Amino acid sequence: MSEVNVCFASDDRYSKYMYTAMLSLLLNTKAFVHFFIFDGGIREENRKILAGLAGKYQCSVEIVEFPEKLRNMFPDTEKHLSAAIYYRLYAATFIPSAERLIYIDCDTLVVGDIEKLYNTDLKGMCIAAVPDGNAKKHIERLKLERYINSGVLLMDLKAFREQHIEDEFTAYIRKYSAMIPAFPKLVKELITDPESLAEFEVLQERAESHEDGADEVREKVGSFIKACDSRFGLGEAKVKELTESLFEYTDGLDHLDFPDQDVINCVLKDRTLYLDKSWNVQTIGRHRSYIAGFDKPESEKNIIHYIVRKPWRYHCHSPYQGLWFSYFAKTPWKLEALYWYVIRLIKFFYYRRDVGADELWYRILGVDAIKCRTEKDADGHEHVVERRLFGIRL
Repeated sequence: MSEVNVCFASDDRYSKYMYTAMLSLLLNTKAFVHFFIFDGGIREENRKILAGLAGKYQCSVEIVEFPEKLRNMFPDTEKHLSAAIYYRLYAATFIPSAERLIYIDCDTLVVGDIEKLYNTDLKGMCIAAVPDGNAKKHIERLKLERYINSGVLLMDLKAFREQHIEDEFTAYIRKYSAMIPAFPKLVKELITDPESLAEFEVLQERAESHEDGADEVREKVGSFIKACDSRFGLGEAKVKELTESLFEYTDGLDHLDFPDQDVINCVLKDRTLYLDKSWNVQTIGRHRSYIAGFDKPESEKNIIHYIVRKPWRYHCHSPYQGLWFSYFAKTPWKLEALYWYVIRLIKFFYYRRDVGADELWYRILGVDAIKCRTEKDADGHEHVVERRLFGIRL
């Protein structure tokens, strides 16, 4: 029997969603799966549930402890992100038995045979991944030629060790992390007016939560510096010092906007093999994902990745939300699946008056129940010529 190595990383909040992803993988492959789980604080109760997969399926489950020293190096970022997102960067050290590894995010379903991805020829590259659905924005932000989504990675850990890639990751994180605290400290040294400092704290919070992009931060904080110079007479030298520090500050924030993903893209930009989209079908909502080319019915789907709006959230509009719940209903948390199905029914009746038939089926079932065939007229406009509900022509 063939074997594959697969890695997840999670804190306790995401452990049940990770279980769902692991279960979907096991139900869709014949290979023996060695699971490695980077522990970001999973409770003992949930650890036992995760380990229980080994008694039911062809797999092993190993919980990998992450040293406290490294945990402290990576603080939690946003509400749905924790320090655990960084752990994949150090898989070569903490999973010494593996030479090749697939890393997968917890907010996924594996609906294709993972062995196919595992056996992909890396052609001398260190990782293989799918381009990000919003790559254009990130390419402009980081001045890169391409930008991948790090939710699914095929990793050559032997190459990681030989090329000391983990050291490159650490150097990158330290370089840009060090740029961030210096500017706020300088502001508080040079500007002592309480009202102005309160105004700056609002700007700082927006910047460090990435509500404002780098250009917006430079513009707003630049105006703040000019206003303070006008009010308090900071002087040319102090204004210049603050402005230079501001540019370093925004550069640091920009390079850690999507923390682990930016690190991987910038460090491995010339050592990445690009996979077809089926291995990381990034789904947000029906329309946006379709525009990005991820939700086309005719395309193959091997791994579905629920980015931004998670399938267990009421505001998720992914066409694959129902599919996710069909797997979640097979987990020890199946009663939660029933609860969320009731919520979906309520949403269905709430929205029934303002949407068309296609959208009704989509919202209640979470799938594209109705398939449409279109044809172009002489002017190049598309028209629906056939509709099928669960394969039956309407």
